[in-house]
Amino acid sequence: AVAVLTCAEVLGADIERVIQGLERFETAKRRMETIKTYDNGTIIINDYAHHHTQVATTLTAAREINPDNQLVAVFEAHQISRLEQHMQEYAEALRLADIVYITPVFVGREAHKELPNMQEFLDMICHDCAVFVDEGPDHVASVVKSEVVDTTIPSTVVVMGAGQSHLIAKAL
Repeated sequence: AVAVLTCAEVLGADIERVIQGLERFETAKRRMETIKTYDNGTIIINDYAHHHTQVATTLTAAREINPDNQLVAVFEAHQISRLEQHMQEYAEALRLADIVYITPVFVGREAHKELPNMQEFLDMICHDCAVFVDEGPDHVASVVKSEVVDTTIPSTVVVMGAGQSHLIAKAL
């Protein structure tokens, strides 16, 4: 917004019209999109992050935005081969969170492939802070809600993925 206002001023645009336009501006969906804020300070964020670099960037930003909150990652891997090829990188990125929930892989076009060993993936992330919830979006949301959201500890819950993860965020 500051850059837009600066450019508008340099170009001699009507600043009031620019401000009106900024007031109507909508951010991109599923990019650090705040879905809900609870009374205890817990925030639910939905993000399309499905590549390990995006996961790391998103979690880093979430930690910076709410440094006092517990950081919770809910991650749905997108494509079996991507998870297999970059499992270590995903694990490193997800270690940025205090608690990690891994959901079933969104297999898409790779439905014929065998799923990777999810216990191995959990162990790579963190032996006692990562859990695999092998159920659909509503059940994952229910688990996260009961274990994280419905507590007195303020948390930033970042739901990430390119498949059905947005359904988890909405259910929270």
